[in-house]
Amino acid sequence: ELVNKIEENLEKVNKEIRSLSSENTKLKDQVIELMQDHELREKMGRQASEYAKEFSWSIITDQVLELYAAVLAEYRNELA
Repeated sequence: ELVNKIEENLEKVNKEIRSLSSENTKLKDQVIELMQDHELREKMGRQASEYAKEFSWSIITDQVLELYAAVLAEYRNELA
């Protein structure tokens, strides 16, 4: 059975290799574009900075405290 599928498996492996090669080329092209386009780098940097603010410790702390409060309220309701 395995011997009969060697050709099929080789075809699948070759397809995956071509796909990876294509993705590597795409990544390379994107990196080159970023290196050459100062405005795009600045824009993406600003967007990344704004996105990162969503993960600041103060925001995460507030979310954890809200979760604890909700769990505690539910627990108290179950006891009542």
